[in-house]
Amino acid sequence: MLKKGAVFVQIEKSKIESAIGKWDKNPGENALPEWEALPEIELYMDQVITLLSRYLTVLGDGKVITQPMINNYVKLGIMPAPEKKRYSKVHLAYLIIICFLKQTLSMDTIKKIIPVGIETDEVKKIYSSFVENQHKAFSYVLDNVKKVAAPILGEDSEKRMTDLVIQVSIASNICKILTENIINETGKEWKKLTSVYEVSFFSELSVDADNLSQNGDISRND
Repeated sequence: MLKKGAVFVQIEKSKIESAIGKWDKNPGENALPEWEALPEIELYMDQVITLLSRYLTVLGDGKVITQPMINNYVKLGIMPAPEKKRYSKVHLAYLIIICFLKQTLSMDTIKKIIPVGIETDEVKKIYSSFVENQHKAFSYVLDNVKKVAAPILGEDSEKRMTDLVIQVSIASNICKILTENIINETGKEWKKLTSVYEVSFFSELSVDADNLSQNGDISRND
């Protein structure tokens, strides 16, 4: 049983500063490859895994993708099957989006964002929009986390360090719920959603968020 006034989770200030600083100093390392940068030649399974491991370093140092994972995605109908055991840039686009979104979204939701069976031009449009908005979203989230973190890190309090981690965790979950609600309520495919919201979504969201977060810590009213 915790003592009165004890902090349930203890987070070191230096660890938070290091995590934010790492992403802030090397934003290019977190960028996904453009459609044109994906290889034109078809690849075998081991080549795909090696390439994706380089593309998706932002997701961590663990095994981002494995052969059983890819086989399972094909079996579940989340991505097209390879042709004669070879994978094209279309397959790579599916896998990059799946690997990135599966961190928070269900496979059913991902299937609605990039359906199987669409033409290559549609895959290209969806993937290109995804890459552009990933960059915008990454910058938006990092900028706002830094704004929220600044006053908290200035206090050098263990409880306030925990507050920051909890705020970021809750924000992540809210975004997940909102995304699933938008897709489920509309019942439309991602290609139709992008025609309504277009790539300006995160830019507009960033402007609104700046007004809300200009005072820093969103949890404090004093």
